[in-house]
Amino acid sequence: MGRFIRTTIIMTLIALIGELFFAPVLSLGPIAPDFTIIALVILALAEGSFAACLAGFCIGIIQDIPTPELLGLQALVKCLLGFQLGRVRDRLVYGMPLVEGSLVALAALAHDGIVLLARGAVVGGDVVGPFFLSALPSAVYSGLLGVLLIRLADRLGVISVED
Repeated sequence: MGRFIRTTIIMTLIALIGELFFAPVLSLGPIAPDFTIIALVILALAEGSFAACLAGFCIGIIQDIPTPELLGLQALVKCLLGFQLGRVRDRLVYGMPLVEGSLVALAALAHDGIVLLARGAVVGGDVVGPFFLSALPSAVYSGLLGVLLIRLADRLGVISVED
């Protein structure tokens, strides 16, 4: 139980403090790292599908509050993403930055792509421009930063190879 609490606290700190304080500082115009996706990947690698699915739903519903016309979209996408990330966990080669960074980048790209498509269908607007000008560079940025945070989580004992 202690490891689960430690993992959840670290994930919460990465998601909340990262999104509130570090993302605006580290952003390059519309390109910013997605700390919630990074935290979701760390939790999925550490605890598995159920914990990541539950955390994805909780994070997503909080992020949905400012957009009532799309209430539940972030929660659904992050919940499904957390579930899939947890299922991939047993098939990964741990300790390889390219694998970990690619996992974070693909997760961020899949999340942003689905959200952009749904937002474009419901609210309207351009989907292709924001995808290539914002979502794709943000996913790469999240992947690069995610490698550092995953290595930090590994050093703190949150992710272990024996899982």
